Amino acid sequence: MNTQRPKAFIFDLNGTMIDDMRYHTQAWYDMLNTELGARLSWEQVKQEMYGKNEELLVRVFGKDRFSIDEMQHWSLEKERRYQAAFRPRLKLIDGL
Repeated sequence: MNTQRPKAFIFDLNGTMIDDMRYHTQAWYDMLNTELGARLSWEQVKQEMYGKNEELLVRVFGKDRFSIDEMQHWSLEKERRYQAAFRPRLKLIDGL
């Protein structure tokens, strides 16, 4: 019998434990279209939302549009917007 206690737990928070994907989408949609001029529809933004933030910027704008520092800036800005919008609504998915 194994009596060792686990040292860590791995879990998926986004979309599994909390319903926050709409807020990620809204943050990207606003920033990509307003500040960065992407002219993407809501559905197009949703299609691009996978992987790391920097990868999304490369997919949408090409690899030479932003420097590493600029990609880090926009990535942090997206996270700031998402967190500000979602924080007041933070709760576990019903039934969890």
